[in-house]
Amino acid sequence: MRRLLISDTDWALTGVYMDGIWNAAAPIANIIDHRPQLIAQAYDASLGSTQFRVDLGAPRSIGLIYFANLITTVNGIIQVKVATDAGITTVVYNSGQVSTRPQDASGSYSEAEFLALGRTRVFVPPTPVTGQYIQVVVDDSAASPPLQIGTFCACSVYQASLNFGYGWSMTSIDESSVQHVPYGSTYMIRRGKRNRFNFGWPALPENEAFTQLMRLVRVKGKSTPLIVSLFPDDVSPAVGVERSSIYGLFSTDSPISNPFFARYAATLQIDQLI
Repeated sequence: MRRLLISDTDWALTGVYMDGIWNAAAPIANIIDHRPQLIAQAYDASLGSTQFRVDLGAPRSIGLIYFANLITTVNGIIQVKVATDAGITTVVYNSGQVSTRPQDASGSYSEAEFLALGRTRVFVPPTPVTGQYIQVVVDDSAASPPLQIGTFCACSVYQASLNFGYGWSMTSIDESSVQHVPYGSTYMIRRGKRNRFNFGWPALPENEAFTQLMRLVRVKGKSTPLIVSLFPDDVSPAVGVERSSIYGLFSTDSPISNPFFARYAATLQIDQLI
């Protein structure tokens, strides 16, 4: 079972988008912006409007598909397909028709938790697939306003050859301002909530550290978004891939050290984009 995936190249950024009907003031092009709050909005709630295809330009390795700020009703249905042809007939990955809301044994996540997670939906093929076209269809005829999507990513992935080390952490950060007045009331200015992951490896092989991890850290820096997904194959309700995945930025410089011969250690921190 895979323990951790990190997105590498986001092929969606350079794709050509087709199909659906989108609001002129909130076009489909908005979904490749790194800010989830900048949404694309369907023209109406009809099935002809609430879908799109993207041509990635060439066959690409796809290991992770991610939506942030996916705004629908609780009854929305989404289906994601990756195919080798524009007609979406030779399908290499099919999510099936599933809820637009993550679900556990009790049903869909609560509205409060879904919002706190960033209204995310994550699709991870059992193994990376190679395809040139992606089709996304959302059926949510009762939605008013109609379908809104903040960010869409379709990425190749890096999976380390070794499990990440113990001591990793997940932190929920509430950026609200709370002022306590002595002998008086407490005042709050509510702001966004974001999540943070800290993780790393104590002893990666030398070749992998230089050709994979160091390359990825250099390319991403602290200004290029990426996705980290812990336990992506864990389908147990106690975890759930949306609860253990973050779309965000490295929020600290990421040193890679050499604790002993031919082995390299790294500690990384990613803060969610909201």
